[in-house]
Amino acid sequence: MSDIPIHDPPIQIDKLEEKGVWARRLTLFVRAVAVLVLLKGLFHWSLLCGVGDGSGTRFEIMSPAWQIATIFFAVIDVVAGVGLWLLAAWGAAVWLIGGLTQVVIDIWFPDVYGGVVPLTVFYVLLLGSYVVLRVQALREKPDR
Repeated sequence: MSDIPIHDPPIQIDKLEEKGVWARRLTLFVRAVAVLVLLKGLFHWSLLCGVGDGSGTRFEIMSPAWQIATIFFAVIDVVAGVGLWLLAAWGAAVWLIGGLTQVVIDIWFPDVYGGVVPLTVFYVLLLGSYVVLRVQALREKPDR
């Protein structure tokens, strides 16, 4: 039998830094998204704690739907941001769940959550970019 493997083992996201060009691009992208997601999570925590929002948006007076969304994103965004920064596979999974939840909420419940179209478009572009970069990183062979 030949020594040629039938398929290459999957590239693990925590080992991407030592891989090819697309893997390095994916690493930079994931770290940038981690910073954005952490900032978004901290924003939700600031709403929960009542810090720095002089616009009158206080957690206690929000509708129950907004309260649930705020708590959900305060937790999931911080967890996803840490996981993404660490380049852990679970971080990407948590971020995908949170991002898809954000898109679904904005599309199916615009009357409840405001339907912020630019934010929805931004999330769709981020999620799509992640998928494209991930597929390209999985397809490439290492430089060595």
